[in-house]
Amino acid sequence: MRRLGIVVGLLSLAATLWAPPACAFKDHTRPGWLVGVGYGGGPGQFDVGPAQPFNPERGDPGDQQRGASPQIRVGRMVARHWMLGVNYEGWFYERGDVNEKERFSLQNVTLAATFYPGNPQNATGGIFLRGGVGLGWGRYAIVPLVEVEGEIEQEHGDATDESGLGLVFGAGYEFRIARHFAAGLAASVNYLSIGQDIFDDGMDVPVALNLSWYF
Repeated sequence: MRRLGIVVGLLSLAATLWAPPACAFKDHTRPGWLVGVGYGGGPGQFDVGPAQPFNPERGDPGDQQRGASPQIRVGRMVARHWMLGVNYEGWFYERGDVNEKERFSLQNVTLAATFYPGNPQNATGGIFLRGGVGLGWGRYAIVPLVEVEGEIEQEHGDATDESGLGLVFGAGYEFRIARHFAAGLAASVNYLSIGQDIFDDGMDVPVALNLSWYF
């Protein structure tokens, strides 16, 4: 996940540096479909359910943590200022020692509406607001670490998934780098209502670099 974040960051920086000066606030008219990816991170926290299958020596797993956040979205313009699509956002962190890792994640896939309130003919066209509702789930995994020929390797481990309601709200800005490509920055709030044995509910607030292709 760290390598993916580095790649996305470098691509965003390169695209911004190589863009002609005239493209800094290029026309934000969006032709139809969008495919986008993002990567970032931020704080997250969840309330633990009644099962409590965690190692107590590592503290309360529901304490606020900083985690990584990969994102994927596909959408289509349905009006001059509106896009409908499918939005995925994840949040991951792990803890442990040389013998075992505990991995936690909050993820959601939502049907999302994106509103572009500005004028697509000038700089305000890069502003966007997003909201969505759909499936949210938490995952808890225990991954043993074993020594093989002097090197530490991760075994497959066991994972438990629990699902419920997922909500996402976000806002950001994108710079149009080329006619069919944009790069930007967005912040979002992801809330999950699960109400099961391991996860009760949770929320994460990532900030992510975004790359978008329009066609």
